Amino acid sequence: MELSISLTGDSAKYIQIYEEIRQSILARRLLGHEQLPSKRALARTLDVSVHTVKEAYEQLLVEGYVYSKERSGYLLLPLNLTGYKRNSSMRLL
Repeated sequence: MELSISLTGDSAKYIQIYEEIRQSILARRLLGHEQLPSKRALARTLDVSVHTVKEAYEQLLVEGYVYSKERSGYLLLPLNLTGYKRNSSMRLL
């Protein structure tokens, strides 16, 4: 999985990470059931804390873009998953 995330905006880093991943999902650059990088690996790549990445991943989880699987991390839900509602108007944690 190739994630292109640049932290250059004025908003909090976790929001920038969340928004970049969300946009990649909506643009179908990331596909259903693909595994996101581990929190530690992404934190190391972006030079942020693991907590920052965890907050971004948790927001994606709350909004229904990803699911977590024990010992496997975070995986993307397919965009066309029937019976599953996404609420894009949810506010950030």
